[in-house]
Amino acid sequence: MPNNKILTPKTINETFTNTETNAIYVSEDKLRLCLKDYEKEVKDTPWMLPFSITVSLGVSLFTATFDKDILGIKSYGIEIIFWFVFMCSIIWLICCLFKRFFCRKYKNIDCLIDEIAGKNKKN
Repeated sequence: MPNNKILTPKTINETFTNTETNAIYVSEDKLRLCLKDYEKEVKDTPWMLPFSITVSLGVSLFTATFDKDILGIKSYGIEIIFWFVFMCSIIWLICCLFKRFFCRKYKNIDCLIDEIAGKNKKN
């Protein structure tokens, strides 16, 4: 059975406005340059590749048994090669993560807005 209640509108007792804001007037060229710099910075920190290589090599090292010679290289030589490449990939991953989190021009969106507004001008 449907509900036949008639909804009565509530009375609004009080309203608040919180619309204070700043306006930024900037040319299209400056906006494009700032956004291209931001896009380049975001795309220039590829950490997924060294991460996936490190994980793959780590899984291989800890699950494989190096007991056969391959292409005339002794089994311990192959294991040493795997460990060397694994260590190099860890160093590469650490460098990429350091660059991604500590060497960024735009730490957050406020830094980008300040750059667009011209607050970060170098004298």
